[in-house]
Amino acid sequence: MELKKDPNSYVQLISIPVPPTSNEQKREATNMILKKLNAMKTNFSEEEKIKRGQNLIFKELLLQTYLSERHVGKQMREELNNDQVSDDEEEEEEDESTLAQLEQPLRLSGYRLTIKLVIVEIHHSNGQRLLRKTLTPVINSFSKLAPQFGIFHSALIVGPWYLEWNDSSLCIPRRCYSQAAVIAADLSQPYVAPEVSVALNRMADIICDWNAKHMYDSQNYNCQTFVDIMCKALGIDISQQFPKDTAIGSFFEALRQKGSCNLAFKMSPKLADLSKDFIHNYKVNKNRIAFDTHNDIDSFVYQVNKADPEYFSKNEVGQQDHFLLKSFDRAFWLRHYKNPDEKRWAPHVDGCAFMDPNVTKTMCRQYC
Repeated sequence: MELKKDPNSYVQLISIPVPPTSNEQKREATNMILKKLNAMKTNFSEEEKIKRGQNLIFKELLLQTYLSERHVGKQMREELNNDQVSDDEEEEEEDESTLAQLEQPLRLSGYRLTIKLVIVEIHHSNGQRLLRKTLTPVINSFSKLAPQFGIFHSALIVGPWYLEWNDSSLCIPRRCYSQAAVIAADLSQPYVAPEVSVALNRMADIICDWNAKHMYDSQNYNCQTFVDIMCKALGIDISQQFPKDTAIGSFFEALRQKGSCNLAFKMSPKLADLSKDFIHNYKVNKNRIAFDTHNDIDSFVYQVNKADPEYFSKNEVGQQDHFLLKSFDRAFWLRHYKNPDEKRWAPHVDGCAFMDPNVTKTMCRQYC
């Protein structure tokens, strides 16, 4: 999906928060991060919690650790090793493309930071939302026992870092294993040297401020408000790129107001008109269409393409519709990979309207 480029995208659209400077402010920030880490019930010692927590609330430390070239390479190795231990139980093979990345260190000098908006599915376990790995950060972590659709939220990928705000009330920058495994919308033009350092500093300001001062709130401090604030710090106004009257704009507005959103697609007047002859085949409520099966979403896209072959490719609203539908389609694929005999998750008999993501290398099947 091609988006309009903002010539002033490097200009921050908000005031950068003031970091804690006095000893009292630093103590308050440290107490807040310890409260969050304690809630995670980790096995870290108190000393280790303080060390890790301060790396997340003090800008200089964050830039030296989580947002550094050295840390992102080390973290990738540790997470891959952890995944290999769990994968041994299922006798899964290692992904060669992932392993190959270990031999390609991240170089920030002269680096291009591309900013992507992603949609992630979340679920609950014992009343708590699981902290997800970022192997497939678009629509991730599904329960094998109850593969029902959960709710969706938004996140960002800035360069190699995956950034999200969830009910852990923590933003911990993480390395994505493969950007090829991500379905995302590019936001404005990339940051290039020397603006890379500017972007990293702005990212650090927002991450430290939210980690040190805010708790997750479904209406005020949720995933989408975090994305909005981070984007504005990077010079991007999402509300202009995705107007409320579009399907994806409506989706993000629901996220801003509620902190989560279900699998429902709001049709534009143009799309409603294109589908008037076959829309009776689907569940529709107030111009919102719900897809119960993989076949439903594939059939809908095929029928729209038949009615207007250029709607998804040359119409700007259609391109945004295509992005959101494709994100939903990937949710069906992940369920199909886990439960290949379940007919609800199987693609259309003529093939998926968006193609098999394992074939196009946009999703690694063994990690799903």
